[in-house]
Amino acid sequence: MPEFSDFDAHPLGKELRKRVSRIIWKMAILRYSRYALFSAQLQILKDLLALEASLRSSRDQASSFRQKAGELAKAAKQSGESLPDVIKQQVNEMHEEATYYDSAVKVLRYGRWLYRYVADGIAWRAYGFDRQAIRALGAKEPVVFLSTKVGIEKEIIFFKGLSRLGREWLPVMHDLTNCLRTGDFSLFRHGVLYQLIELKIRQSRKQNVDMWESPKNAREVRQANRLRSVSEYLQTGELEILDKDLKGGITFRTNVVEKHHYKAISAVIRSARARRYGFIEPERGLMYLAFDTRTRAEEDALRNASKQHPHIFDSSFTFQGIIPRFQEYHVSLPITAMHLSARDMIDILFGRIAVISIINYQCVENFCCNNGIPLHFDRSGKDLKIIVDSKPYQGEVRDGLWNRLQYEGLTLQSFSDLIKSIILDPEHVAT
Repeated sequence: MPEFSDFDAHPLGKELRKRVSRIIWKMAILRYSRYALFSAQLQILKDLLALEASLRSSRDQASSFRQKAGELAKAAKQSGESLPDVIKQQVNEMHEEATYYDSAVKVLRYGRWLYRYVADGIAWRAYGFDRQAIRALGAKEPVVFLSTKVGIEKEIIFFKGLSRLGREWLPVMHDLTNCLRTGDFSLFRHGVLYQLIELKIRQSRKQNVDMWESPKNAREVRQANRLRSVSEYLQTGELEILDKDLKGGITFRTNVVEKHHYKAISAVIRSARARRYGFIEPERGLMYLAFDTRTRAEEDALRNASKQHPHIFDSSFTFQGIIPRFQEYHVSLPITAMHLSARDMIDILFGRIAVISIINYQCVENFCCNNGIPLHFDRSGKDLKIIVDSKPYQGEVRDGLWNRLQYEGLTLQSFSDLIKSIILDPEHVAT
C-alpha cells in the first residue's frame, strides 16, 4: 500500500499536502457544518478535475517519450551497425523524461485517492457514521476517473442545484469518495437521508438530465436495479437483498453507544510532537503508542512502554497502525471521520506521526470475562479466531468488529457491549 512518505520529496507531493491540509483545516474551523461539508466537496471537485487532467497529460507524455525513443533506436539500427553514442544519449534522455513523468503519475494517482479519502470523511459524517449504509453503497468497483472526455459540467450544475434547495439540504457527490460507489448523489435533509440519486446525462439535442426514470439499455437497468436494492436494504436491513448467500441474515443494529479513545490518541500524538514519542494505556491491555517518524524514536518508545506496562508485552499481543487504509479497506472508519483535531489528522495522513494500537489477548479475555462474555482467542490454526462460547450458541467475532478495536480507537467497553448485545439477540447476524 503506498504511503505519503513515498512521495513527500516530490514537488507534486508538497503541493498535494498543502492543498489537502487546507481543506481539512477549513472543515474543522467551520465545525463540519453543512456549509463546511458542501464547500469542501466543491474544492475537492475542483482540485480533482485539475489533478486528473495532469495525470492524463503525464501518462501521455511518458508514453510519447518511450515511443519516440523506440522509433529513434529502430531507425538508427537499420544501418546494421551499433548505435552511435549521440543516438544512445538521445534515447537515454528520452527514457529519463519518461521516468520523470512516470513518477508524476504515481504521485497523482495517490493524490486522487487522498482527496477521495478526505471526501470519505465527509460521507461518513453526512451518513451519521452509519456503517451499514456505507457498506451497502460501497459494494461495487470504484470509479477510476471522475471526469470523462465530454466533461461533467451537467453533473456539476446538478450538484450545485441540489445545494440551492435550502440551508437544510446537503448533497454528497459519490464520485468524490472512495467509499460510496453506488449511485451518483446522496441528498440529506436536516441530517437525514432523503434520496439516493442516479443521474444520467444522455447526449442528445436536449441534453437531458435524467434521474433514471426510464433506463435505456442493459447497463442502465443493472444500475437502476442495484440502486433500488440498496434503498430497500437500507429500509429493511435484509442482507439477502445485497448478497443471495446471506439469505435470512439481518443487519444487526444496536442501541449501544460506541465510544472511542480519541482523547487518548490525541494525547500520545501531542507527546510525540513534544518529546519524540508517547504512550498511554486507557484500558488495561489496550495501549496507544505514537512517535515522530522523523526522529526514528520507535525503539525508545517500545522499550520504555514495555518497562512501564510489562503486562501488555509478557504474553501474546498484537499491534496495528492507525493509518489511512487503502481502497480494499474502504468500509473502515477513515482517519478523516474521526473526532480528532485537524492537526492530528494531518500529522497521521502525511506520516509525520505514527500511531500504533497494541492489544494483549489475555487482557481482552479477562476484560470480557469480567463483563459476562465467555470470549477466548483460538491461535491453534493458521488464522486467529475469536470465539464466544455463549450457551446454547457458539459464535465468532469477525474481522469487522475486531478491526474497530485495532484501527478505529474503539474502547474495550464498547467492544464487549457490542458482543453482549449480539448474544442477547442471536436471531440476527451481525455485520
